[in-house]
This record gives sequence, structure tokens and C-alpha cells, in this order.
Amino acid sequence: MSEFTDIQCPVCGYYCLGHGGIGCIDKPSMCEVVDIQVEREKRQPHLSGEARCMLCQHKWIAVTSISDNLFLECPECHSMKGFMVYPCEPSEGSLWTCNCGNDLFRITNKDTMCANCGQYQQLA
Repeated sequence: MSEFTDIQCPVCGYYCLGHGGIGCIDKPSMCEVVDIQVEREKRQPHLSGEARCMLCQHKWIAVTSISDNLFLECPECHSMKGFMVYPCEPSEGSLWTCNCGNDLFRITNKDTMCANCGQYQQLA
């Protein structure tokens, strides 16, 4: 009888004891070199939901990692002005919107500026 490492399963092609797919071991994939950083990034938390482009107003469903979701590439115009519409949203009240229709802002300790058109906001 040959060694069990030499027996290949007739069902799946993996190495096993020849019991028709029961107990098969995928030895080739067990020997592959794995990039730990790539695997770690695959398992990081992600956001999914509606995204919108500030430039062309295109809307789409996006999936992005939490650490890489500030600006997304728009699949329509390919600008880097896409953003998640509702990554976090207040439970009460209405959202402030710029005259250009955007509701994403850059806030400093002195000013609030629209991230789309650059207009400084006068909050009431």
C-alpha cells in the first residue's frame, strides 16, 4: 500500500485516505505563503451603505474599511470626492446643508467650511 500522502481523493483531488471526499486535506493550500498584513486588512471592520460624489452627485452603494473611508473614488467620474452618506448620523434634529447641497463639512476651532465648495458657513 502507498503512503497516505500519495493518495489523491477521486472526488475533490485533494490528498486523503481515499474515502470519497470524507476527511480530505487540501495540502497544496496549506503550504501557500500568506501575507499576514493582507489577511489582517481583510478582517478589519468595514462600513457599507449609500455613498455620494460631491462633484457629480452620483450615488452608489460602497463598502470600505473604517480606516479608509474619508474620501472614496466615484465610480462615475473617478474623482476622489465620494463619501459615505450615513456613516454616523444624529438621532434627532435635521442636518445642516450648504447652499451647494452638501452636508459634509470641515470644522476647526474657528470656522466651519463646506468640504465640497469651500464656502465658510454662518451657523445660526
